[in-house]
Amino acid sequence: EDALECFLPEFQAWFAARNPGLSTYNCTRARFMDQLVHYRNDTNTGLSSATKSEMIGFIDGELKYVSIHIASTARIDAATVDMAEVRSVFDGFIFGQNDVNPSGMDNAFAASGTWVWVEAELGTVTGFYSGLMIVFPVAFFVLILATSNIILALYAIISIGLIVAGVLGFIQEYLGWTLGVAEAIAGIIVIGFSVDYVIHLGHMYVEAGLEQGLAGCEGRFTYAAEKMVSTVIAGGITTFGAAIPLWFCQMTFFPKMGTLMALTIFFSLVYSVGFFMALSLVAGPVGRAGNLRWAAEYLGLVRLFSYAFGEEKGAAGATTSKAAMMMHSVEEKHNKENTYLRQQPQQPPSRDRERFILESKAPGFAEEEEQQQQQQQAPRSSLDRELTDAEIIAAGV
Repeated sequence: EDALECFLPEFQAWFAARNPGLSTYNCTRARFMDQLVHYRNDTNTGLSSATKSEMIGFIDGELKYVSIHIASTARIDAATVDMAEVRSVFDGFIFGQNDVNPSGMDNAFAASGTWVWVEAELGTVTGFYSGLMIVFPVAFFVLILATSNIILALYAIISIGLIVAGVLGFIQEYLGWTLGVAEAIAGIIVIGFSVDYVIHLGHMYVEAGLEQGLAGCEGRFTYAAEKMVSTVIAGGITTFGAAIPLWFCQMTFFPKMGTLMALTIFFSLVYSVGFFMALSLVAGPVGRAGNLRWAAEYLGLVRLFSYAFGEEKGAAGATTSKAAMMMHSVEEKHNKENTYLRQQPQQPPSRDRERFILESKAPGFAEEEEQQQQQQQAPRSSLDRELTDAEIIAAGV
């Protein structure tokens, strides 16, 4: 009874008391409207005047609408998809009644302030999926610019996708959350956290090859792990600590935001340090594999990369892109190595490679090593031979 609030039963009793022998079913339209106006203005009824003014809408003396108030069992903080289903049930019932109502009474509809909020929530959730379709290509482009390697960028974007999927799957499967406004807004924000750690580790992997001259996956992996993993973990700890105070807030959005932040940090550390770094160790790009700097130089697109990596003045005052300088340096190393190998055909390739690496890292170190080897292989002195012969005689005796 409390779930339904309708003026018609009370109006019928009020009408019968003031019009003996008549009812709302057998009176004229003019009398019905006149009595309805008086009932709406009567203050001695069960329903308040304010409530009757909401239910019975007269505009310029004409009846424009009537309403019936219904209380639903759906919670106001229910998930967006659940509220959308409740609205669908109401709409289905009303539209079914319109199909059987007489002319003039076949235009009923269900309205609620909650339906307006449901539309806003559905728009936010739809925007969340649209945001994912936008943010992943943008993140992939940024990763390409940061690493200059399409293979590393691909590994990184896969890691980011796994992080987002892990967070959303966890809150739905284990926390029972459905995707609503709070989850959608927070979900867009936490995607930035998932990009952060992967891009730092990928940048260190590339720097190991460009700046340190490390050619193999293992060396680059070791360098990136030593230089950046501890920093990434420290950043994760501080961000996780920032999420803790949000759990004690009263507004629903902030505890959810804190939970999503904490989960994102956890999955980011797992997939960046565990998955991305492991994938780089096993199948990381080496040499020119996936290197967009070399590809840009080969295709004549160095100027395009100058906007991404900045410009600096050369010795003659000319403007030179950092990308072109790095690519030229790498190419010069390759040319230098090939020239040396052609000039020294009699030495084994492995020894030539070792000598070239030693010269490129520390000039003069290779010569010192050869001098030490020559000293070790030089003929022994007469004293050494005499001692050796004495030792042999003593051993024979």
